Amino acid sequence: PPTTCAAHSGAHQIHERHLSWTERPSTLRRSALSSLGALGTAFAVSDAAPLPPGLLSAARLHAMSEAELWALPPLDVGSDVPPASAASEWRALTKLRRALCPGSAADLSPSLPAEEVAQLLRALCAVEVEPMPLRRHSSDANARALLAALGGGGGERVAVVGCSAGGRGLVAASPIASDEVVVSLPAASLVSGATARAELPAAVVAALEEEGEWCDHLPVMHLLMRERGRGAASPLAAWLGLLPRLDGAGVPPSAWSDDELEALGGTDAYWTAHASRGELAELRQTLMPRLAPALSAAAAAAPGGEGGGGGFVERAYSEERWTWAKALLDTRAISLPAPAGAGLPGGALVLAPFLDLCNHRCAPNLELAVEGSGGGARLCLRAVAPVGEGEQLCISYGRFDAQAMLLHYGMDPGCCAAPLLLRLSLPPCEALDAEPSLLGRVLLLAAHLGLDLDLELAAPPLAPP
Repeated sequence: PPTTCAAHSGAHQIHERHLSWTERPSTLRRSALSSLGALGTAFAVSDAAPLPPGLLSAARLHAMSEAELWALPPLDVGSDVPPASAASEWRALTKLRRALCPGSAADLSPSLPAEEVAQLLRALCAVEVEPMPLRRHSSDANARALLAALGGGGGERVAVVGCSAGGRGLVAASPIASDEVVVSLPAASLVSGATARAELPAAVVAALEEEGEWCDHLPVMHLLMRERGRGAASPLAAWLGLLPRLDGAGVPPSAWSDDELEALGGTDAYWTAHASRGELAELRQTLMPRLAPALSAAAAAAPGGEGGGGGFVERAYSEERWTWAKALLDTRAISLPAPAGAGLPGGALVLAPFLDLCNHRCAPNLELAVEGSGGGARLCLRAVAPVGEGEQLCISYGRFDAQAMLLHYGMDPGCCAAPLLLRLSLPPCEALDAEPSLLGRVLLLAAHLGLDLDLELAAPPLAPP
């Protein structure tokens, strides 16, 4: 009943709660949530008088109809989403009450007056809820063990959780103050072109360095492929086990299948991805005949892996693994903000095991920093704002437009200044007649984009739409 959610005095005790949505958010809804900077499924509250705007806004976005979403003005990170209608406001209230006050939502009636709905929403502002335990990903223990093995610090401050589309991310396991170092990693444990060259046979390095602009990328790519081929015998096995495969989240278009790439048809991103894929294939065809003898000899002498000699080279350096290694380098390499010892100057591109689990946000709560110098230098994640328990830890990958974010990181965060424009193929008229819901979406899109559609055509077009 409503009295269950009456106002209480004192600070909030909500540390982490999950809103259970019955349907997967549409692309439009996910874009709005991403623009808002909200996870949409989890939230944290501490020492706040009003209900956090991000939570209420996320609930409203989930409760709005597609038409109401289209009518929304552009959202910025931290925007307060206004109520769209009495019906969607009731749905938002129902979702919040189910999350905050289990068992109380059944007493709500859809016919509640709008002013009563607003009153009930205000009553949720001081609800006291017991903390929920963090829902750690199954790889959490292995990831933190990896950090400790690398000489890193701060593993107890963070937890690995699952994100959308099978991805992973880091959240705060306890409250973090602004300017506090959350996690750190010795510079010696970073993977760079310099460290990769030291690990690879001299004959391989010499052949790779003939490729000019690729000379910093190829040693790292070959190190990744070699160590993946060695399996559990690799000293990097724990880290490689955390990295995504090509069918996971955050894969750049150059690694997509042909069918997936067709979704970008008609855009510059489509041709750029095709060109990148062709360049990599040509590079592999040129290099592998020269590299194969040295790689086979080195594989035969190395312990473990998928077997020695040419068989190992064929599997470990297949076309799929070249694509995988290039995708990892594109999406996970970071530019050092300052010199970090171990021969790594400021601006050097490196891979940072464990730290690369940090996802992107246009308004991040962490930043990369280098502390110390020489042999004691460490790459750190430092908080730039207070972080609540259970809140996702994010850095900024940089300020790019949506197309650059998609090409380099395989995602559109939804907060880029320049959106990515895609071609839309409308179905033929007979399909619209047979599917009223499809017709409704086309009409809604036409109204939103200001299109003048002639839907009275009796026959479908002669060519495919």
